Amino acid sequence: MLKLSLLMEESLLVFDEISNFLESFIGYLKGLDQALNAFLGECYERIYSADEGVMTVKIGLYMIRGENIMLIGKQHLKCG
Repeated sequence: MLKLSLLMEESLLVFDEISNFLESFIGYLKGLDQALNAFLGECYERIYSADEGVMTVKIGLYMIRGENIMLIGKQHLKCG
């Protein structure tokens, strides 16, 4: 089993689900708390559209609630 602390300062892809709406974020893992809330630095949101393709929106520092995180994976590409 992978320890999330080993992913600190790594570029990550995080999938977040709120009310059956899937969002994806790319950023550098800056911290985790006891509820597994994830703090991402230099964060970007990827927005997928059938009409416009994939858009990337810069967010900066972002916190994702641990109960909404579906998947965390290492991202091999640079953020943005």
